[in-house]
Amino acid sequence: DSSDDVVVVTKAFVDQDGNDISPYRFRALWEDPTTGNVWVCHSSGVFYFDPDSFFKGGTVNMTRVKISRNDGTNLADYLLDGVTVYGITTDGAGRKWFASAGGLVCTSSDGRTVEEQINTSNSPIPSDPVYGVIYQPSSNSLLMSTSEGIAEYYLTAEAASSGDGNL
Repeated sequence: DSSDDVVVVTKAFVDQDGNDISPYRFRALWEDPTTGNVWVCHSSGVFYFDPDSFFKGGTVNMTRVKISRNDGTNLADYLLDGVTVYGITTDGAGRKWFASAGGLVCTSSDGRTVEEQINTSNSPIPSDPVYGVIYQPSSNSLLMSTSEGIAEYYLTAEAASSGDGNL
């Protein structure tokens, strides 16, 4: 029954700092089960929006997570700014894992703290581009798709809180 369906078409995406975001390079959409926000994996980074505001039409206000530089300057950088992000998942501890052109990036549940980065220089994953990632609760692991094959990253009990794991 399509009688209650809502269709919204928009080409105007703006972040909290007034920067336009191209609607043409979205890679994936993912709804955060804890907040209801929809995260957008994009060719130039990652951001999220409130779906209720999206369905009101017009300009969609996106939020780009800022990571503090912790260098005494009170400056921050956007999470994964300029990096192609292909996918996202959360693990059992609620941490976010981003599949990107540079490997896997793990953040705190709110995305404001980078906890771990996994790539070919610090792990045996087959390639740096990771095109997809999904959490497997039964094995407490991440399955990832790379340009050189599929890999599984096993999280230990400590990994759910500390970020350590074994590939």
